[in-house]
Parts: sequence; structure tokens; C-alpha cells
Amino acid sequence: MAEARGKGIIVDLQCGGWSTTFLNSTGELYGTGILDGLSRDQHLSSHSTRPRQLKFYGGGTPDTTIAQFSAGRCHVLGLSDSGKVWSWNDFSGNAVAIDLLAGSSEALRVKRVVAGWSCSSAYVLGKGIAIWTPVVPVAGEVDTPVQASFILSTRYKRPTGNEREANAETEKLGSQVGEVLNHVVLEDYIVFLTDLGKAFATRIFDTLVGLQDPCHVVELTTFMAPDGSGPMSYIQGSFRNFAVFNASGLVYQGNNEHLNRWWNEDREGGDSVQSTALKGPDVPVGLQNRNIISVAFGDWHMHALTADGRIISFGHDPRSVGCFGLGARYEGGQLRGVRYPIIWGDSYLIDSATETGRTVWFEPEKLNWLKFMASGGTYLDERLFLEWADSMRTSEDFQKQVNDEFERWGEEWHTKWEPIGNENGEDELSHRAYFAISVVAGGSHSGALMLVNDGVLAWQREAHGRLLPATHLEHSEEGKEVRDHSGMLPSKLEPWPGPGSLRCPLLSDQCVYSPAPQELYQALGRGSSATRLPRPGERGHGPVAHPGHRPDEAWEYGFIAPFYGVQAEVSVPTFTPSQRTGGGLELGDDDQLIPSPEDESEE
Repeated sequence: MAEARGKGIIVDLQCGGWSTTFLNSTGELYGTGILDGLSRDQHLSSHSTRPRQLKFYGGGTPDTTIAQFSAGRCHVLGLSDSGKVWSWNDFSGNAVAIDLLAGSSEALRVKRVVAGWSCSSAYVLGKGIAIWTPVVPVAGEVDTPVQASFILSTRYKRPTGNEREANAETEKLGSQVGEVLNHVVLEDYIVFLTDLGKAFATRIFDTLVGLQDPCHVVELTTFMAPDGSGPMSYIQGSFRNFAVFNASGLVYQGNNEHLNRWWNEDREGGDSVQSTALKGPDVPVGLQNRNIISVAFGDWHMHALTADGRIISFGHDPRSVGCFGLGARYEGGQLRGVRYPIIWGDSYLIDSATETGRTVWFEPEKLNWLKFMASGGTYLDERLFLEWADSMRTSEDFQKQVNDEFERWGEEWHTKWEPIGNENGEDELSHRAYFAISVVAGGSHSGALMLVNDGVLAWQREAHGRLLPATHLEHSEEGKEVRDHSGMLPSKLEPWPGPGSLRCPLLSDQCVYSPAPQELYQALGRGSSATRLPRPGERGHGPVAHPGHRPDEAWEYGFIAPFYGVQAEVSVPTFTPSQRTGGGLELGDDDQLIPSPEDESEE
């Protein structure tokens, strides 16, 4: 979202069903997209893609300076510095002030607001969680009284300092339920977590229409952390999914199915509600003990944020719009483990990626590399590339082997191309070029707040440039310039010019290569230090070992070059001496890249 620059320091970002909203440090809210995609009065236009400041009837006052906000599916709630609650259901309209007690003079201390799928809520100190139906504004009216329903079991506030429990009933509530830490508003349920590490749920509709005791909640006993693990202290969720987790790395995941079973058994009464059968939480393998500090749910996809600033994607991508953040169909998503439909439909991660997730990459060089490889990479013979790509599409096992190599290389990026420590040997956070501080997800889109270290970014580009600079290529025989491919889509790469050689002048004035397509095809058969990337003819077999083969340098040189749009001829290590003129790189007997004497003398 390049247009967000110039809108101040962004402190929070959230996604709705069809929108993205962010808050800056001066208390201003901005939104993109449309709030209600089902409304005939709201239409997506060119203006919708640019951030628009959310409006009030009045000017900038403590009542309109937003301290905290929440984006629901079709509306946004804001809490001002003065404690006033505001609601928007259209980015082009003005805010409506919410009066939670319908004209009562009682002063309320609202701690936070949470907007959900089809319900608004706020946590009020001493009163508990309040819920109400989202307000439809009336032209000309600023204040809108609503008759909010309070979940009375959430009203407990633990005494501090010299304070004491008000009475025995309050003390009992504190020992059985506890003080609410946070809550989420799903499609049908509100789920909240307390300082006792307990999770509770209540059904929204039953509470709104008064079908149940306002004190009644159901404890999700199986969502408590086991002894010795530390209490559950975080909860996040949206639509039909939620997650509770603790500081020890334990993550439990639940959904509407879990909540329906608990609620139905509770209504039926008896001892069955205490049974753990069929109601235990999901324990995703890919989220356990990975220092997860935040989880964001879209309608069908999910992201997890780790303490070291990485984002991991899971789930399904509805209509294959790219919400995983792993690249679209023609931008390398398949190389990251995404399975696409033949024509139209949802995409999903292959089994191995579903279990562990896939890390989102932000480095432009890596994204350009993915695009280059997705458009053929070094397969300048289109027939060979199509055969290889077809094997990726038809065989998930073959795709897994390819994906494993791509993921290995992507992880090695952070050890090869990030400065390590400083002069004192300290491992500093500032040595990461991209660091995510929050991740959000909406209906079928996602977002993240990123810290970008321009200094480290420049260092990485300089480090790459010393080996394989971003430059144009020239025909060495004719001296004619070939198009500069930097920043272009890989599908626009110049076709292989045949036996004539290409020259990369900034790499070496005498480094001239012209490998044939077959050699380029074979070059992609280089994998990790013990394996090579499988080729289509080997779909029924595992990776083939190469004893003594160390192609790390080949892998590195072969795949860094495309990041900068340099055609593959300057980077493929498998060529014969007859295909090289002048200096440059030679191929040794052990299949490693060895500098030629001319290069050594130049250094």
C-alpha cells in the first residue's frame, strides 16, 4: 500500500470483509476498499484503492481522536481518547457516536471495542462485555442510543492496591471466571479469555434477544493449558475460527464446530458437558513451539506471526486470489507449495506445506526470482519447461520435492545475505531487512505492518551486486544492447538468442557464456548438498544422491542472478570449456564453481 506513505506513523492495521483500515499515531483512521461489499450503495472505484480518512461531523477533538479501533466484516468501531465509541458502515459517510446505555447518565469506562462478523461489542470496566447490532446511521444524527446487552459474567475486575472484593458473590466470580483479558466476536459466538487462563463462550443471538441468563457462559475446559505449560494468555479469532495460546509456545485452535458441540451439550444439561470427547481443540503441528505471538484469520486462510518477525501462511485461498502472500499462479506460488485448480476455484497448500505452513517472503530479489522461475527460468527450450511444469501440476509428490528445495534456499537467504552481528559479535535485530510487527487477515485478503531497514536492504543489494549485478546484457559479437530486464515480469524476458554469446559487462569483461537449452535444463537438476532437484522423468523416484557433490555455490549463483533480471546465461554453472571464451568461471571435476586463474589474478 504505497499510498499509505505520508499518512503519518501507522500504529495499527486491520482487515474487514472487503476493506483495510489503519490508525496513525495522531489518532486518525484511514480506510481502503469498501466497508460493506454486499451494499448496493457502496461501489469499488479507483478512489477505493487509495486510503481515505474516516470522517466525523465535528472537527478534531479528544472525542474524535481515536486511541483504539477494530474492523468487523462490514463496519469499523473506534474508541476515542475521551472514551467515546464511534461506528462507521461506509468510508464515505460520517461516524455515528454510540450511546451504550440508551440515554442513561451513568458514566462508562470503555477499555476497548471489538467489531465482529455481524455484531459490535465493547469491554466496559466493571460492567463486562457489551454487545449490540451494528448501527445504521440516520442522516443528520450524530449520537445514536443503543440498548446494549451485557454479559454479566464478564464484569469482574480484580482488586488492586488496597481494594477488596465487594462481596462474596464477586469473590466467587473472580475465582470461577476471573477478569477478562480479551475477547473475540465470531459469526455466532463471543469467546473470551480470562486471567485464570480459562476460555469461555456465549452465543450472540441468545444474548441479544434475551433467550438466556445474561450471566450464563460455557467454559471450554479442554482449551486450558496443561499443567507446567503456563496459562493461556492470548486469544484471537474471526468469522468461524479462533486460537488461544501462551508464552510457552502452545497454540490451540477452535472453530464453530467445537463451539456448537459445547453449547448444545450445555443446553441439554447433565454431565455430558464435562466430557472431553469430540470437543478437544485442534493442535496444529505447524504452530507449536514456534514462538507464535499473533494469529490472524481470514474466512478460509490464516497467518501466524513469530517473535522473530516472520509470517507463516496456512489454509485455503478462495478463488485463488493470492491471500497466502506466496505469489499468484504465474508469480511462483506453485513453487512455494500452492496447488491451483486447472481453470477456476480455490487453491490450497500441498500436504507437507499444510502441516508446517509457508513463510511469506518480502525481499524483492526473492520475489523476482520466483517470477523468473515460474515463467521458465533457465528453461529456454519451451517444450522442456512445459514438461517440467506439467509434472509439477499433475504430481503433488514431485511438487513437494521441488518445493523443499525452494524453501531450503529461501531459509538460507537469512544466513547468507543478512549481516551477522556487529563488531562486538552481538546479534542485533537491526540486521533484518524486513521485520513484521503485526499481521492481519480479512475475507480473502491479508496485510502486515512491516519494519523495513533501508540500510540492511542496501547492504543486501550491494552484496548481490558484487556477484551478479543488476544490469543489461549485451551481444558480445555485435555490441548491441539487449533489453534491461530489471523490474520486468519474467515472462517478458528476451528469447534465447541461439549459439551467439551474451556478455554481462559488469560481472567480467571477459565472462562470456552461451550454454545450449539442454545444459540449462540440466542445471536445474542441482539441489541441496546431498540431492539434486528431480526432473520429470523421475517422478516415481526420490532425489538422487551425488556423493561428494557440493553444489551450494552452483545453487547460489544459479538462482541469485534471476533476482535481478539477468538472463540465466550469466549464471548457470554447468557449461563446458568449449562454451566459454576468455576468463570467468570454470567447471571443476567435483562439479563445483572454481575461479579461473584470470579471475584470481584480477582479485
